[in-house]
Amino acid sequence: MRRFVVQAHTRNNRTHYDLMLESGETLKTWQMDSPPDQIPQTTIKIQDHRLIYLEYEGEISNNRGSVKIWDKGNYATIKEKESGWVISLRGKLLDGGYQISFIEGNKWKWNKLPLHNV
Repeated sequence: MRRFVVQAHTRNNRTHYDLMLESGETLKTWQMDSPPDQIPQTTIKIQDHRLIYLEYEGEISNNRGSVKIWDKGNYATIKEKESGWVISLRGKLLDGGYQISFIEGNKWKWNKLPLHNV
């Protein structure tokens, strides 16, 4: 199983959440306005991150705020296409089947799947 992390990223007294999925030598990353347990929600695909962020907490360079791990664990890919992923997450807060589906541009939809769909 590959690893995932969700970081709470605070900058200028505002917090968003970055969902990062290990994929080879990088972390595929989506930004969420709310914690990922609040579903469904629209997410924004942002640049891949380095693997160091699987464990990193603290200040980010160039005054980009700070991050704290909200949840982490392992995940398995059930389906992967250009139009989206179906994954099974095993973390402390996120546990079960989830889907992230392409909408348009850099917008994606994040949703939890019923147990019988995973």
